[in-house]
Amino acid sequence: MDSKLRDIFTITEVRIRLADEPRGGLIGWASCVLNGMFLLDSIAVFRGESGEFLLSFPKKSSQHGTEYHFFKPITRSAYQQLLEAIVKRLDLTRKDLR
Repeated sequence: MDSKLRDIFTITEVRIRLADEPRGGLIGWASCVLNGMFLLDSIAVFRGESGEFLLSFPKKSSQHGTEYHFFKPITRSAYQQLLEAIVKRLDLTRKDLR
């Protein structure tokens, strides 16, 4: 991971809300706090067909079908850092449910 990026933001908190009825690969939603002061909420967590985890960021669509993301990582390393933190918390959440 790019060390410059890690210096810019640190994920200080991750919360997971599991889907009541998972379908279409949806596992639940994640919220992440960056640097203890910026909340990223309603990140959908999916499991792909080959078992990999995927994130989908909140967006709205215009009446013409154009999608506008409220926020999203614009680098692969930022996406990966969020994904790793969310999957780690997801694993802990599932263990708590057993």
